[in-house]
Amino acid sequence: MRREWTTSAGEVLLTVDPSMPRKGEQLRLALRRSIAEGVLHPGTRLPSSRVLSADLGVSRGLVVEVYEQLSAEGWLTSRHGSGTTVAMHPSAGPTRGHEPMPQRSVAALDLRPARPDVASFPRTAWAAATRAVLADMPHRDLSYGDHRGHREVRAAFASYLARVRGVRATPELMVMTNGFSAGVGSVVATLVDRGERRIAVEDPGGYEPRRRVTAAGGEILAIPVDDHGLVVEALDASDADVVLVTPAHQYPMGSVLSAERRAALVDWARRRGGWILEDDYDAEFRYDREPVGAVQGIVPERTIHLGSVAKTLAPSVRVGWLVVPEPLLEAVVSAHETRVSQPGTLEQFVLARLAEDGRYDRHLRQVRRRYRQRRDALLDALSCSGLHERVAGVAAGMQAVLRLDDGADDTALVEHLRDRGVELVALSRYAIDSSARGLVIGFGQPTPAELRRAVGIIADVVSGQG
Repeated sequence: MRREWTTSAGEVLLTVDPSMPRKGEQLRLALRRSIAEGVLHPGTRLPSSRVLSADLGVSRGLVVEVYEQLSAEGWLTSRHGSGTTVAMHPSAGPTRGHEPMPQRSVAALDLRPARPDVASFPRTAWAAATRAVLADMPHRDLSYGDHRGHREVRAAFASYLARVRGVRATPELMVMTNGFSAGVGSVVATLVDRGERRIAVEDPGGYEPRRRVTAAGGEILAIPVDDHGLVVEALDASDADVVLVTPAHQYPMGSVLSAERRAALVDWARRRGGWILEDDYDAEFRYDREPVGAVQGIVPERTIHLGSVAKTLAPSVRVGWLVVPEPLLEAVVSAHETRVSQPGTLEQFVLARLAEDGRYDRHLRQVRRRYRQRRDALLDALSCSGLHERVAGVAAGMQAVLRLDDGADDTALVEHLRDRGVELVALSRYAIDSSARGLVIGFGQPTPAELRRAVGIIADVVSGQG
């Protein structure tokens, strides 16, 4: 179905076929092409989202999402009160008739895990919240403050975590941090200083927390994971003092800690007097299952809950949080203060404003839909390539695991794929003692079309045809 609208540049012809899927992608490509080919000149004002959605017969939210994505990519400029215009120096276009290829730092198709779609960052909402905060903020709040973070901010996040994750938190037990790594560093240092040095970690599992344990002088104990999450029976036999776990969505395997394992983990903490370090890194992104509440909500007296907005907003927004049991609070705050790991005051207040007025929730709903579409495109491509029976960990999050036979050289496979223009990570990179081998595929940043192209190359290489 061909639709026209009038802009300051005259008639512009767009093609949006309502019978085809991915109307947002159709509109995005049509606008990109019009700008790249010079049909839409720099400075051209585009119709409002309300007008364009009515003209094209699509939802206003879809048009807003397309405008925001093209603004983030540098094609458009949005200003409050001035509408949306073509950027004065839009992103360099391709030769006529072709979609511009996004710039990649490593390879043409970047499927590395744990990388959110930064083009989805809610720039308009962030800018509006920043203006509102600056208008309301007393001068004194721009000075040095409580190293735990401003109480107003801690109260806002305590309320958010209670509502969304079932965390039992009060402002007094919360500590705002300069991201997840800074928070886990302060907690691990505190526990090691107390003599609780034996720290169990998931195997395979994230290597940044392991680095923090080693730096603090702790002893790492590898605990295997399977399709039901951490093997708590192995934890019980390890004589660990502390366990660092990702129960809502194990990283990188993607499994959810089963109800039986959660109960066993809680029993271990109470019986052993052990500490649970709960990394809640992307629990908001779930697709094929109901939300799983935080372990902290079951055993708050033995759990340190850690989170950040690195995956939900962008890694450059260095704001995270800890919910700390009372017996550890003073020592953790002291370690936190020593490491100067408090986030910027303005960022804290802006995030609190977004959480309180519902715009953070709306942003999460939008990116959850986008990630689900990309996850579905990945699964469809894997199914068409005959690899669907190897895939795991796709019920939530932003990555999937393509399992290989134990003993397979997944590192060599990754190098081969890099030579073919596909960048991802070998599962063995996350392993300590585990023999699991595979490819960890991130789908947060690539478009559905990019995922389909990448899977075609992966299938060639895995089958030995590449």
